[in-house]
Amino acid sequence: MSLLQEKRSSPFFDEITELPAPSGAAFRGTDGNVLRVKFSFNDRERKIKRSSVTTFFVAEDGSSASTSSFDASDVLASAVSPSGAHQVHLRSVADPDNGSKKRRVVEVWKDSRIIASMDVTDKHGDFHTDAFLSSLSFSPSETALIYCAEPNGDKDTEKTDPYQKWRFVPHGGEGMSKKKRSAIYLFRWSQPTASSTPPFSKRSGDDMSLSLLKPSDIQGLSLPDLFGQAIFASEDRIFAVGYKQTKDGRMLGLRGCFSRPVGIYALGISSSLGTYIVSAISMISDPTKSCRSPKILRNAEGTPVRLFWLSNTTGKAHNGCTTLHSIALTRDSEILGTSRVLVDSVWDPEPDAFPGLYVNMLPEHPFVSARDSTFIVASSTWRSRNVVLLIDASSGAVRNVTPSADETGGHYTWDLLCTDGKRRLVCSRHSPARPWEVLVGTLDDAGEVRWNVIHKTMVSTALEAALSELEVSVVPVPGRPSVETIVTRRRGVSEARSKPYCVSIMHGGPHSSSSSSFWHYTTGFALEGYVTSTPNFTGSVGYGQKFIEDLLGNCGSRDVEDCMASVRRLVDLGIADANGQFVAGASHGGFISAHLIGQHPTAFKAAALRNPVISLGDLSSDMPDWFFQENGFSYGPEALMRPEMYTKVFAMSPIAYVDDVRAPVLIMLGEEDKRMPPLVHGKEYYHALKGRGKVVEMLMFPGQGHTLDGVEATRVGWEATRDWFASVAQED
Repeated sequence: MSLLQEKRSSPFFDEITELPAPSGAAFRGTDGNVLRVKFSFNDRERKIKRSSVTTFFVAEDGSSASTSSFDASDVLASAVSPSGAHQVHLRSVADPDNGSKKRRVVEVWKDSRIIASMDVTDKHGDFHTDAFLSSLSFSPSETALIYCAEPNGDKDTEKTDPYQKWRFVPHGGEGMSKKKRSAIYLFRWSQPTASSTPPFSKRSGDDMSLSLLKPSDIQGLSLPDLFGQAIFASEDRIFAVGYKQTKDGRMLGLRGCFSRPVGIYALGISSSLGTYIVSAISMISDPTKSCRSPKILRNAEGTPVRLFWLSNTTGKAHNGCTTLHSIALTRDSEILGTSRVLVDSVWDPEPDAFPGLYVNMLPEHPFVSARDSTFIVASSTWRSRNVVLLIDASSGAVRNVTPSADETGGHYTWDLLCTDGKRRLVCSRHSPARPWEVLVGTLDDAGEVRWNVIHKTMVSTALEAALSELEVSVVPVPGRPSVETIVTRRRGVSEARSKPYCVSIMHGGPHSSSSSSFWHYTTGFALEGYVTSTPNFTGSVGYGQKFIEDLLGNCGSRDVEDCMASVRRLVDLGIADANGQFVAGASHGGFISAHLIGQHPTAFKAAALRNPVISLGDLSSDMPDWFFQENGFSYGPEALMRPEMYTKVFAMSPIAYVDDVRAPVLIMLGEEDKRMPPLVHGKEYYHALKGRGKVVEMLMFPGQGHTLDGVEATRVGWEATRDWFASVAQED
């Protein structure tokens, strides 16, 4: 009989996974006092992800009132114009003639009316709304906007090249397998020189145009293969991010990777026969850096002053300490002078010092001001939590404006949602014991931020009481500088055992982090009575670049021993029982978990692995460079896994320890995983364990990728892990 049998329902898990999480926000209206916050949530009944928008009126002093909420599930992306007068929505709506199909629509609103709308279903493929390729920017005159989408096939080329339809084009990798030819589209509904129009006049089809901006029309230049993150600088100038294929024809996986050959480009545009074309293009960033997130600072008159962007080092860890750059612009948005580093990488910070920037993307409008100073606002990882930083746009001085745990009474992690471009910033905060709150911070003349809570997640009385019993702490691991773990547990747990079981949950990456956040996985197990431990081991971000690079060439040893040391530390402190240990992890977290049960076979009672890395010699991933660089080898277009290299990495892989595994193992795989293809990782491990008579079970999730974050996969994955551990515990 299988160990995987349903034991009982969890009283709070369904409610936890359906709680709406803030995922974005924007101020609307010319007075800037209307705030719309977008929330995302799982609809368990319909098995889909949905979103809603709640409107708040926020006064100058930060006080607020909620006015209404509405369903926004068909809105794929939104943006507010610089003046606050206009808003654009990219929608996916039901086809009125065929309800099973979707139509793509671009809508521009002014106040409560649509002033321009175009069905673009036949113009191009899917909108690109992910963090890496998405664009949604108004022109300075607010008479046009740009966005990114998948262009249709070139029918003219197909007429002259019968093989064009089948020629190989690499895609963007995990989670982006349908994105191969991202392009910039310019939608114009009025001319910038036209006189102001009546407030609610709606444009007709003849007044509007949609142009595909094709840099490929310019000959003799080495051009990017994908464009994204495009922003208007002036009516005839755009800055955008360009992604290039490698010399050997790969488009290395983009999602979660910040070491790719990516640059910032300036595109000049002009009008020709009623459409817009790219008339000039140049790369303005350092070609040895991986750059992203261009943002323009304008003065009070709306004139561009400086361009800012983020970068990471190429050729090393796929994520690391971020550098902030800036360069001056002329009134016509031309580049003036050379760029400078505003905030540099931090190598090895003191324990309480600024550990460097770890910012994936800057917000749509990242600037706020106090007196004569302008600041860039960013949310960044700082050890075991995310914080909100103010970065002086002139000097680069960095200040943490996040209240401490002592001030708030909880180990919150903070996420920046938006700013009003003036003095206010909107954030969410949450911890393993407290779901999301939305706060408005107001910057005073002295540069201090005053915070006001405007929204708290509504939970049932029973869940609120259960969450109030949880306590969160950050436990350093002695003898291992910077290594620490976040512990969540119930106060006063009463069980037959002297101490509750402990679940160590390893984060993936490995260059990401565990943060003190509200996450269904850790909170769910803590409410079940487990102690949960989420360590930040060598290689985690938020502790300086040295801590990241110390893992390169040491995977399977340094990270594994850090995590084992965290287990021993909790035992020594009396928080956990040495004989009551479980381990779980996804991706590189699954790699560590599989290593732990192989290298320390008597330490853990059971393991649960989600899309784990099992064999470091396999290169079928969308990021083959990961396997070289993490193992201490250089990567280039001619790289091959040679026999002597494979011998080394086999010894560094969990599969090398499969004979020693004693703990029952549950494996969960997404059939569409492009990052760690299940055939050569999870399935290989399953068959190796099965062939040796080990206790192992495997669940396969059709249509799911590396993150296994679908509504049903989220529920089944957590419940299966709970039941797996519960079955083993019953035999104790």
